[in-house]
Amino acid sequence: MLYKNTGKINYSIIRTPNILFEWCYSSDDLQELLNKKCKGQIINKVYVDLPGFLEVKNHGTSTFDFSYLGNCVLFVFNSFALEFRIHAKGLIEYRITDIWEIKTENVFDFPPDDMFEKSIYYYEIQKYLDYAIEGMQILGVEVTSTNSFPFLINGLDEERAKKAEQNNCLPDKIHFVICTGASWVFYGGDLDGLFIECQIENDIVKKIRNQYYAIKPDELNKKIIKLEEMCYNPDFDKNEASSLMKNTNLNIEFLYTDLGVKTDLLSLAASELNVEMIELLLQNGADPNNTYNNDTENVLWDLQYSRNNEEDDKKLLKILKLLLDHGGNPRHTLKGEFEDLYSHALSYWQIDDEPFQHNHRRNFICLLEKYMDYQEY
Repeated sequence: MLYKNTGKINYSIIRTPNILFEWCYSSDDLQELLNKKCKGQIINKVYVDLPGFLEVKNHGTSTFDFSYLGNCVLFVFNSFALEFRIHAKGLIEYRITDIWEIKTENVFDFPPDDMFEKSIYYYEIQKYLDYAIEGMQILGVEVTSTNSFPFLINGLDEERAKKAEQNNCLPDKIHFVICTGASWVFYGGDLDGLFIECQIENDIVKKIRNQYYAIKPDELNKKIIKLEEMCYNPDFDKNEASSLMKNTNLNIEFLYTDLGVKTDLLSLAASELNVEMIELLLQNGADPNNTYNNDTENVLWDLQYSRNNEEDDKKLLKILKLLLDHGGNPRHTLKGEFEDLYSHALSYWQIDDEPFQHNHRRNFICLLEKYMDYQEY
């Protein structure tokens, strides 16, 4: 057990408004709600309750057992937070909170003495996982069902729970399918709380990916070509663009129509300083960490180079902030690069001798640092 042996650790104090959790008695209803709220969204952060993390047990390399002391998982998106209490199989509570009502404080210290009395201490789970979940787009959610729950608990409507049990519709496992082809599964044990599992290319993943990208290749090409044209046009039709982006893989690699050079939509829009197109692409699920050209290029890396024009460089930084706000990784890595993005920019800033480039890369680095924990630099 980790708690008895741990020293100082990074954890978060997260204060949420006093909104009651809702019990779920229907897997179908929960699935419909989660798809309505989460489909196409980028996951910014995922937290588990600190006591659960400190007693976590691994079952293999992809299943993580927080059930000894933990039952809470908190997803943070751009405009809202989604929180579950998973007490056991079939016993799931949830609530949704506006993001501006949440206050977060990051701490580096010993585990607090009152962490069992106060439900305000969390651990950012990506720091513990080898598999990516933060910064990933959700393609869809599926909630499987069960016909049993192991015990009664305060607040549960016993009559509704037993009726749902008879109808085999209590929620069991919640599958969040993300753009990498993985399914992050959150569920309760037979007698206790939270388990998290990463599954790769299972039947649920294949089904949801096929649904999300249910579009013929020739139709997809037409959409991408039209969106490419809009990247060049600062006065593009936003309603038309939004319609084209719906259920479209916005991270697809393609060739510039004129130049025959590989790119993606975010990189093209950034090269044209089309801030409004960048914003719309991100809102519709474009991934700022997406790589193309055999994983050797990414939009974040392109933004460190000055245009030798003060106004243009301001736009580059505005685009960078948008990308970071939507999950862009300041420590992004590319194939063939020996350093991550932040380290690379810092190394080259020290030898930049052109004033515009020196100043721009300094501002670029400062903005990256605002999105990093202070221990990271």
